[in-house]
Amino acid sequence: MKKDKRKIPKGFYCYRYKRKKLIPCPYWSIRKGKPKQKNGYCAYLGKGDWDINKEKKWRTVYYDKNGKKVYSKLQSAIEIGIPMSLLWDMVKECNIKEDYNE
Repeated sequence: MKKDKRKIPKGFYCYRYKRKKLIPCPYWSIRKGKPKQKNGYCAYLGKGDWDINKEKKWRTVYYDKNGKKVYSKLQSAIEIGIPMSLLWDMVKECNIKEDYNE
């Protein structure tokens, strides 16, 4: 499949509605054989939740007992222990056309 940004829906999700019917992004799918809530896949990126959770880095923020804001080192979702990629729930990871306002 040739990658075409024009086919990616506007907004933060991997779908759009047409006449009250949900139309998924042509690049989005669920991969069988992967754990539930870690099985979303984006053919545009060529990555799934499992890849993004391993590769992408996040920084956690918390307050210490004195109320001082503390930032952790950059870590993958796997290192943090929380799955951060939400492709399985049709939330975009491609960041394409996310600035859309209805």
